Amino acid sequence: MTQHARRNKERTKLNAKEIALLELLRAPDLYVEAGWGTLVERVRDALAKKVVREDALRAAVAGERNTAVREGFAELAADLVAR
Repeated sequence: MTQHARRNKERTKLNAKEIALLELLRAPDLYVEAGWGTLVERVRDALAKKVVREDALRAAVAGERNTAVREGFAELAADLVAR
């Protein structure tokens, strides 16, 4: 396993599940075997149960250097509203 340092200071305010979600968004086709729709449903459930916080995620995503994370989160947010 390789561990990478992240420079986004907003990540320090995230819980483990929120950090894991950002990492999944780096390459969802690679990491989410059940498919995008399943990820959207799981995130919706986590938001409803307050396991992850949308405001904290939005703040952290804004500071992400990786465009895949920013674009993936934008798509995720749109799909959460649409479904």
